[in-house]
Amino acid sequence: MVDEGKLSPAIGLLIQQVAIPLLRAAHIGPSVAVTTIAGLLALALGLDGYEAVVVTLAVFTGQLTIGWGNDLLDADRDRDEPGHVDPRD
Repeated sequence: MVDEGKLSPAIGLLIQQVAIPLLRAAHIGPSVAVTTIAGLLALALGLDGYEAVVVTLAVFTGQLTIGWGNDLLDADRDRDEPGHVDPRD
């Protein structure tokens, strides 16, 4: 049996230390914008619901990996910028 009192803080810590930094690193705003446009285009082109969802998820996954790759390549340069906050801190 799981102790719910211990589960909730663990989930909060996971979100704070893992999920939020990953979303920041992926440049989530532009990723969501591109994904939304791709999903709407998929529907406008007449794809059925399932196909449109597959296309949208594929584009979103691609956008996440592009954002993470970009963040990885720019990590040294970003550290030198004023106001930079290291997500590991």
